[in-house]
Amino acid sequence: AQADIQQALRDALDDFGRTITDEREKTIWDERVLSEDPKSLQDLGDEFGVSRERIRQIEAKLKKRVASFLRKRFGDQEIELAIADWNS
Repeated sequence: AQADIQQALRDALDDFGRTITDEREKTIWDERVLSEDPKSLQDLGDEFGVSRERIRQIEAKLKKRVASFLRKRFGDQEIELAIADWNS
C-alpha cells in the first residue's frame, strides 16, 4: 500500500510539473524542488539574473500551487503528511 501511495504521489508531481508553462518556474521546479541534489538559490538566481530571494519566492509559490494541486487530487487529510515532510 505504501508503494502505491508513493507511486501515486510521484505521478501527481509529474502531472503538476507538466502544468508549469513558465520556463523559469519549470527550471526551479526541476532543478531545485524535485532534484535529489538541488541547485542553490544563488546559482539559480545567477542563471536567471535575479536575486536569491526572488528564486526563493518563486519556489514558495510553486510549493503552494503543488499543495493545492495535490489536495484537489487526493483530499486534505491524505496529503498533509507529505506536505509537512516536504516543507521540513
